[in-house]
Amino acid sequence: MRRTILLCAGAALLCLLVVPALQAMEMPKVITMDDAKGKTENPVYTPVDMPHQQHLASGIKCEDCHHKWEDRSEPPKRCIDSGCHDVLGAEGKEMNKVEAAYNAHHNQKSEHSCIGCHQSRKKAGKKAGPVPCQKCHEK
Repeated sequence: MRRTILLCAGAALLCLLVVPALQAMEMPKVITMDDAKGKTENPVYTPVDMPHQQHLASGIKCEDCHHKWEDRSEPPKRCIDSGCHDVLGAEGKEMNKVEAAYNAHHNQKSEHSCIGCHQSRKKAGKKAGPVPCQKCHEK
């Protein structure tokens, strides 16, 4: 009984601390990912509008994408921030390196990447985002 009370009190305290911090962070409805603009010669590349609020509303947790987010009192880093996937103009084999921004969005084997998550959700019978290039990179 005492353990249950302590767990409930701890959960309540966590909510009191974390929820206001998250609410204070500006969460855009749509994020335009265009950081590789001018840094790649890939003819398929175009900026991508990612419906951020739609992802949250569908039950995707922040840390599903922001998998290195440790300090919850601060906004999460973007994929291309220093120390994450900050190689923007990768070509050829470099595109598959973890540090490449291309990999952060297109790695089919990682549920943290856009394509990997969309494929995983589709296999699980959940609502999923697009996978074909032209569905995100509209000309």
